[in-house]
Amino acid sequence: MDGELSYLQFQTADLPLVPAGWFEYGYSVLWNGTLALVRTDVDIWGRIKRHDYAGKRHGQHEPLKLWPCCLRLSVFDGKKERHVSTFRVGGAPTVAMTPDGDWVISIWSWNKDVPEGLLVDQGGRMIRELHLGTGVEHLRCAQDGTIWAGYGDVGVYASEEDGKSLVSQGGVVQFSQEGRPLWSLHDENSSRVTCDHCYALTIEGGQAWTYTYSSWSIGSYGSKSCGEWRNRISFADALAVHGDHVVLSGNYGEGPDRLLLLRLMKNRVRVLRTWKLEPRPAGRENSYAQGNGDTLHIVHSGRWRRIRVQELIGLHQAMVELQDAEDSQETACHRLVEDGSGPMVRKKWQGDWKPLLPCRPVR
Repeated sequence: MDGELSYLQFQTADLPLVPAGWFEYGYSVLWNGTLALVRTDVDIWGRIKRHDYAGKRHGQHEPLKLWPCCLRLSVFDGKKERHVSTFRVGGAPTVAMTPDGDWVISIWSWNKDVPEGLLVDQGGRMIRELHLGTGVEHLRCAQDGTIWAGYGDVGVYASEEDGKSLVSQGGVVQFSQEGRPLWSLHDENSSRVTCDHCYALTIEGGQAWTYTYSSWSIGSYGSKSCGEWRNRISFADALAVHGDHVVLSGNYGEGPDRLLLLRLMKNRVRVLRTWKLEPRPAGRENSYAQGNGDTLHIVHSGRWRRIRVQELIGLHQAMVELQDAEDSQETACHRLVEDGSGPMVRKKWQGDWKPLLPCRPVR
């Protein structure tokens, strides 16, 4: 069943302007629902675009050096930008924040001398290095202070020759705040899921929820319980959770501008409704989607949009009731037609009310 864009009421906020001398690099939803703004003093995405364009035009690629550069991190709550920190990094960063307010930064670099991760305070001072492995696609901090990392295929299939720790082969890994591995998906004996690439990761109620390739599975892992639901939904770049309902964003076949409301059954996943969203610009530098607990966050075109799973459940239920009422009215009208009685019968067809046929009233 398809929903309409106009029915979705996102909570929206305009992003702060990028300070002079800095460039937009990315975003990250933090554990408390605020938004981390990630800026660099080098136009990383602009350099990549120009490099790719030159390569296509001239048929060859010159080596492209992007790192190290200076990183500017700040926290945006929808009204004010706070907690600005600046420091240098030697590779592509993915960021999260602990409940204590320290920055957790994974660094993707083939340089063996560059640390895989850092724990940095809000003053920009390094607390310790973290051995997070390579290929981190998603980085989340839980309220208990633990760190969760979801890896892409580069990390899952890393080898000793890469010169990085092989913890990334776990697919999805939980770390202590000191960086000690506590749990991994591939080491979990009860897990039947093969993770070649973690496409989405969120934390809800102390549980880590994932969406992984190539098993196309929704997984829930934690001290309370573990559950896995295979399905045929190919790809999702974000998920949010409330009870036995899950919202997925994105799809290979239909593009990235779709929301799916699902209900988790005992042995299967039931699709309740889909919504098409306004198109998101292509490219990581232009758009971002992330679930944080029961809330889905979408950032693009200078705006931060948020919607809760409960709101989508309520909207779905209202649409079901409306459809049931229309079906009941249509059934009653058809009975009038059969009896040859009643007023003009009307039927909803393609969004407009049109006369079906006149009926003779009972004398």
